[in-house]
Amino acid sequence: MKLGSPAPQGFDRDDPINQGVLRDDFVTNSCGTMIRRVRFLIPETNEEIEFITNLAKVVPPGLVAQLYFMRWRIEKSFDELKNKLYESKAWAMSPNAKRMQAAFIILAYNLAQLLHEKIEGPGDQEKRPMDPPNAKKKEKRLQELKTKAEGHIKQLPLLREIYQKPSQLSAKFYRWLRAHLHNEAPWEVAQQRLITIYERF
Repeated sequence: MKLGSPAPQGFDRDDPINQGVLRDDFVTNSCGTMIRRVRFLIPETNEEIEFITNLAKVVPPGLVAQLYFMRWRIEKSFDELKNKLYESKAWAMSPNAKRMQAAFIILAYNLAQLLHEKIEGPGDQEKRPMDPPNAKKKEKRLQELKTKAEGHIKQLPLLREIYQKPSQLSAKFYRWLRAHLHNEAPWEVAQQRLITIYERF
């Protein structure tokens, strides 16, 4: 995978999306195939890394970097399935049974995500549950990231700043959801219980 003969490509350095991008090159490998290489400066660590992609030049190099960073969210999702949905082993051995299990797990995960978005989405600010401790942690992490970025580059890349959706749902939310799958309650009552959990724990 030795890469050589870099052909630098121009990109908009003033675009906030490309903040942190050092180079955007087309390079050739040992087989003579031309591929794209984006060199990026991680704002919080001042570490230079390279991303290899076959995405066309129309995709901004800063977006290429952000897509790679978002792959970590996939790993965090697997962790959520294992430790919060308790799906750590197969129910059966046949390929069909494993496919069915995977489908049910993903269905449960997506339904939990949709419910969380419904609860935390736009609505009555007095009634909708919010998780103040998590909100404060999120804001603190963002401020720390901005401070570190200012020491290495002009500003935090735009996509790193605006895409702050949590990679996992909280254990508090899953405990509440699990309890109300077994204990029937009107939606307003269940929602108020979640508010109480967020406030007290």
